[in-house]
Amino acid sequence: MRLTSGFFVGALALSLPSSGATFLPRGANSTAANNKLQTWWHSSGEVNPSTPVLDGNVRQSRVYTVEVATTGDSADHSYYDSFVYESIPRSGNGMRLSPTNDSLGGNVDGVSIEPDVGINMAWTQFLYASDVTIKITRAKGYAQPDPSKVIVRPTTTSYDVTSKGQSLYIKIPYSSNGQKLSVEFQDDLWSYHTGGSDGLFVQNVDPNGHNYVSSYNSTEAIVGIEPINSLLIFASAFPPSDQIPSESSNDTYVVPQGLVSTLQNVTRSTVYFAPGVYWFGGANHAILPPSVSWVHFAPGSYVKGAIEYNTTAPLVRATGHGVLSGEQYVYQANVADGYNNNKSDATSLRMWSGSLTANQTWICHGPTINAPPFNTMDFNGEPVSHVSDYKQVGAFFWQTDGMEVYPNSTFSDIFYHVGDDCIKTYYSDVDVQRLVVWKTTNDPIFQMGWAPRNVTNVTASDISVIHTRYPSANTVVPTALIGASPNYLNTTATNNANLFSRIANFNLTNLRCEGLCPSLVRWNPLQNFDNFTVSGVSIDSFPPNSTGIGQSVINKFTNANGTLVSIGGESPGGVGLTIRDYYVGGEKISLAANNWQSAQAGQMNIDAAYWGHWTIE
Repeated sequence: MRLTSGFFVGALALSLPSSGATFLPRGANSTAANNKLQTWWHSSGEVNPSTPVLDGNVRQSRVYTVEVATTGDSADHSYYDSFVYESIPRSGNGMRLSPTNDSLGGNVDGVSIEPDVGINMAWTQFLYASDVTIKITRAKGYAQPDPSKVIVRPTTTSYDVTSKGQSLYIKIPYSSNGQKLSVEFQDDLWSYHTGGSDGLFVQNVDPNGHNYVSSYNSTEAIVGIEPINSLLIFASAFPPSDQIPSESSNDTYVVPQGLVSTLQNVTRSTVYFAPGVYWFGGANHAILPPSVSWVHFAPGSYVKGAIEYNTTAPLVRATGHGVLSGEQYVYQANVADGYNNNKSDATSLRMWSGSLTANQTWICHGPTINAPPFNTMDFNGEPVSHVSDYKQVGAFFWQTDGMEVYPNSTFSDIFYHVGDDCIKTYYSDVDVQRLVVWKTTNDPIFQMGWAPRNVTNVTASDISVIHTRYPSANTVVPTALIGASPNYLNTTATNNANLFSRIANFNLTNLRCEGLCPSLVRWNPLQNFDNFTVSGVSIDSFPPNSTGIGQSVINKFTNANGTLVSIGGESPGGVGLTIRDYYVGGEKISLAANNWQSAQAGQMNIDAAYWGHWTIE
């Protein structure tokens, strides 16, 4: 079905907004809305590479257009437009400290050379129920695409890639789990070099930009390679009917499009964002009243805000394939301080927050989160959380963690662009499956530190890390796939472990890291470890040895009395850490092969106090 009217109409050439940005001239846009394919479009798309977009506009890719066609048995093989969103570092706000004052601040936020280089992240999202082919076309001035010079990540899945003229075609098989992939043109890459005065990176393209060098020297090592104009494709299965509230129900409040000043007076149980653009402003967010237990973002909705629940309902939901964007907030926006950039672990704004407790269940299926200003999700309690088909993009700031994985929770089919701790394994009886991770500069993929913990029965499988770019080796904020930070209250002490606590029965299988990667493990053990198993690890390569980023480290920790933390004290044979089928650059690492040491391919540097209590098979 073609839709060529209403919300889905494409933008024709429009007058320039006051920001000096442009709208992408597109005529006769058509979108699909049938039982095989659903795409959408924003008529207020604004192509703007450097400044905030207008409140009612949506930032649109400066480079890419994407069209989607069903294949296979479908009678309709026409190509339909799928809007390509774009996220830029700081959302074009600069280093603002206040949402109400345009003067720029000077505190560091994890963004370095990215605005000077032109780094941006584009993405498109559609719903499908059969195999599809996507048609990707770059803007004028780009070379015709060569399929042999395009990488689709994760590379663990093979796609049929062809080209014709200026367009690239990728066949995407249907999967009930959806597909989340990065399309990377090899003529559009940036190599991140260490050596910035801010501890981050240097660049050689903008003499007036941040950390400029006229040429790179031998100490400014390459630690990551990413697209300049990245493109993510999110192909999602149609959601089950119980995840779509009725827009016309008496229980549903349909939010009027435009500025939203408050939702605290809503008396219905469901808040529904229909297709369109909504904004709360940089000094406000969606504080939901106790009556509301369900927030739905319909496909094509774009909500500039953040969600706070205040319900005691046993089942709480966030559903739909729209976008929740933090682009109007300053970094670390502190609600208790007028949403100014003033970090508080208690009151800085999360995209998802509120008073949910362990007696409640939170279901989150479908949304895309853009430009989080701080940690993505923290509730006051520990609700059982079932998160699926979730996407986080535009996380250029440092303190942009992944979600808390609370006890008895399940996480599956997630894309994380993340600047901080990604998968927080702080709780027991959790399962994490099929994650694609794009990591920036701070903290590990799996984090289990910051305090002594009692954790058991953690399973994680099929984790694909497609990019990392750590600027230097670090053990406090571990440069690692699997990390454990020291105690948050004293990050230099090594005698503050709790020997009455234990992490046990942790099983991680099928962990792959592509490109330049950090170490496998980097632990500050604040408690005992038992039956910790990592099976099926593939690392493409480490950064140069001079950086130390690839070095796996387990430090010696004791309690206040000097008693050593135990690894394997209650494990079979006294072996608490088992690593199986570990490959670096295609070379299998094992004790038997004698290639595990710090100067060898495996780069393992584990304190001698724990020798005999870990193994690589």
